[in-house]
Amino acid sequence: MKESRLTAQIMSYARKYGCFVVKWHMTAYGSGGMPDVYILVPLEPYAIPVHIEVKTPGNTPTPRQSKVLRDLRKGGAVSFWTDAFSDVEYCIERLQAGYGVKVNNASGRLERAREAYMPICRECKIPREDGTSL
Repeated sequence: MKESRLTAQIMSYARKYGCFVVKWHMTAYGSGGMPDVYILVPLEPYAIPVHIEVKTPGNTPTPRQSKVLRDLRKGGAVSFWTDAFSDVEYCIERLQAGYGVKVNNASGRLERAREAYMPICRECKIPREDGTSL
C-alpha cells in the first residue's frame, strides 16, 4: 500500500471517531522530521495528542524522524511510526476507552502487550504508569 493511501485511511478513521486531524506538509520554513499526521483524540474535557509517522511496509523512519518522535514522547505526546492501519485503530480505541498506550522507545513502535495497558490519570487525562497527575 502506498504511504499516501495509508495516510488518507488513517485520517478518515480518526475523523470518523471525532478526532481533530492535521496532515503536516513540509515547507522550506518548516522543521524537518515532523511526523506525517497529528491527531487530537478527544477524552472530555481534554484531548490527547498523537503524532504518527507513516511508512510503507519495509521502510523505517530516518534518524531525524526517530529523534523527533522520541522528543515528542518526552514532551508527553503519544508518538510512533507505523506501516499498518491496525496500529492506529488500536491506539485510538485504547485512548478513547480511557487507557494509555505504550511505545517502545528503542524501536518507536506501538506495543500491544497486556502490561502496556495503563489507566489514564483522570485529573489531567495524560497517561501515567503510577496514576499520578502532572
